[in-house]
Amino acid sequence: MRITILLLLLILAFSVYGYAASGTEEKEFQEQCGKSADKFFGRAIENGFRSDDKKTETMDYRHHYNRKLNKCFILVTTTILPKFKDETVVLFKELLDISEMKAYGEIFAEKNGNKPFGCKVLERFCHSEGEWDSLVKPYMEE
Repeated sequence: MRITILLLLLILAFSVYGYAASGTEEKEFQEQCGKSADKFFGRAIENGFRSDDKKTETMDYRHHYNRKLNKCFILVTTTILPKFKDETVVLFKELLDISEMKAYGEIFAEKNGNKPFGCKVLERFCHSEGEWDSLVKPYMEE
C-alpha cells in the first residue's frame, strides 16, 4: 500500500513539474507559430490575392499551435465577393500545417449553404461547411 501511494505521489510530482515546463514551452511554440503564420499570410497576399473588375477577394486567417500534435496550423479563409448582385458569394477555406507546408483540408463552396463543390479534411470528405468546421476543430483547438 505504501509503495502504491509513493508511486502515485511521484507520478503526480513529475506531472506537475512537466506541466509547468510544457506551459512555458507551449507559450514559446504559440508565439513562434504566430510569427510563422504572419509571415505565411503576408506571402499569400503578395502572391496575387487581389481585387479585379469582376470580383473582390477578402482574406483572413487564424493560427493555432496544437500541443497534442506539436504542429502549427493556419486556417486561411478567402471570401470571393462578386461585383454583380446576381452572382453568388464563394468561400474557400484551407487548413495548413505551416512547418511542413502540408494541406490538411479545404472547402470550396457557395456561401448560400448549398452542398460544397469540394470539401475534405485529410481522407474524410464532408458535405457542408458545418461538417468541415467540425472536422477542423480538433486541429485548431487542442
